[in-house]
Amino acid sequence: MSMERDPLLQKLFDIAKQELPSKAFIAGIMSRINAPRRRAIIAWAVTGSLLVLAAWVMAPTVVGAVNLLAQALPQSLVEFDEPASLIGQMLSPRNSIAAVIAITVLIIVFAYRKIF
Repeated sequence: MSMERDPLLQKLFDIAKQELPSKAFIAGIMSRINAPRRRAIIAWAVTGSLLVLAAWVMAPTVVGAVNLLAQALPQSLVEFDEPASLIGQMLSPRNSIAAVIAITVLIIVFAYRKIF
């Protein structure tokens, strides 16, 4: 092995030995780090403000829709003359619009899991 150094390799190490102005280097790095962080904070603040505004504007509509659902979902699908009858008691948990929707959603989820 020769003790002679490769000039290109030596040039590469000489370039790496150069000292950088520390304050300018640190300021440049910090500005590069802080810029995306500031943008993210501003984006989250704007998004949050818009969501709060949308929730405030949509609140009466959402409350009305929830009230309609609360009134509609427990309605019976099949009316029994005598609610205490054996068939009425057996079908009671499944005899509402909410039960049909819940069973449909469960079937869709089960089918989706089987397929995918």
